[in-house]
Amino acid sequence: MAKFENITFNIKNYSVIFNETSKNFHITLTIKVNQDAIQSCRYSIDGRIGEVRHSKCLLGEEYDDFTVTDLPPYIKNTIVMDLNNNCGTVDNDALDFTTYHVQNLTISTEGNGSVSVQCVYAESSTADGCHVIFTHTVSGRNESFNVTGSGNTIISLPASGSYTVIAFDIYNGSLYGPSLEHFKQVNVILDSPDHSTTVYPTSTNSPPNVSVSVPPSPIDVESPDNDSKIAILYN
Repeated sequence: MAKFENITFNIKNYSVIFNETSKNFHITLTIKVNQDAIQSCRYSIDGRIGEVRHSKCLLGEEYDDFTVTDLPPYIKNTIVMDLNNNCGTVDNDALDFTTYHVQNLTISTEGNGSVSVQCVYAESSTADGCHVIFTHTVSGRNESFNVTGSGNTIISLPASGSYTVIAFDIYNGSLYGPSLEHFKQVNVILDSPDHSTTVYPTSTNSPPNVSVSVPPSPIDVESPDNDSKIAILYN
């Protein structure tokens, strides 16, 4: 939270939504500004992604929504929110976000090398699932597997130690990403040293007919057309 002369302003939360018709995404942010700053149209909010900007006048609401539409897929973005008055910008906040289907992972250790993984998708996502890679921080060995639908998958990792985790979108049978890099470190302890990798899917959804492999270098994603338009809508 940032402050300026009894003014507080920050981004409270946000959601990324997939539009199946356009195949693009939009993001809606909830903004909180204290009552001192919103008594009149003296204050406004600017939202900026790259060179695209739009202003919204504050009309006496403590919480307000700000929506950016027509964002192309598979892009890492930063939105900068500026609080302005007649003297210029007095405060700001920023948010990093991506327009990938996979927005987060839920990971928990289950004991003796077993780890449960669940993908968290953008709202209205139609992704097949996500491809997750665990990399041992000492040996560098990779263990990869698919998580389909909204269910979770349990993988049994072969060695004790710390693992870094990255994830890719699986959309229409293809991999895109990585959608999450350096997500977190997962610490695994095995009761016995002789342990092989086993994957136990627990999703109630039928897995898609997908055959994927992980290349040694990052997956190339076709860049969006430079003429793609970004529109900012506001209430």
